[in-house]
Amino acid sequence: MRKLVMIMIAAMTMSVASAKVVRTNIKVNGYQPKAKIEAAAQSVKGVKKALYTEKNKILTVLYNNEQTAVNKIKAAVNKVDKKPAQAIRKVQRVEKAEKDGKAGKDGKSSPDKMKKDENEKDNTDRDKGK
Repeated sequence: MRKLVMIMIAAMTMSVASAKVVRTNIKVNGYQPKAKIEAAAQSVKGVKKALYTEKNKILTVLYNNEQTAVNKIKAAVNKVDKKPAQAIRKVQRVEKAEKDGKAGKDGKSSPDKMKKDENEKDNTDRDKGK
């Protein structure tokens, strides 16, 4: 009986020993605050600790390699660490307006002027038979 207990204890310690905590560094975009990036990494099951260094835009992660993988952590962080889509669209609109000479006095695009020009273009196309 005693021998059986010893064998069971040895088997249990071997299975626990194979679970390994790994440390890795992940390069991130850095569009979001430190707390948000760290929270996204820690939301993945198996991540023990995440520390984001804003200066280098590096996320250092400690995780259990049996419960998760680096690509899962990267996916979770990338889902959060994006430029806000609205800001991207606004920049594109302003750049287009500046290029076309439709920017207002303050450098911002004028939506009314842009709509008016688009309507005139549509009318011109219809007159030409396009």
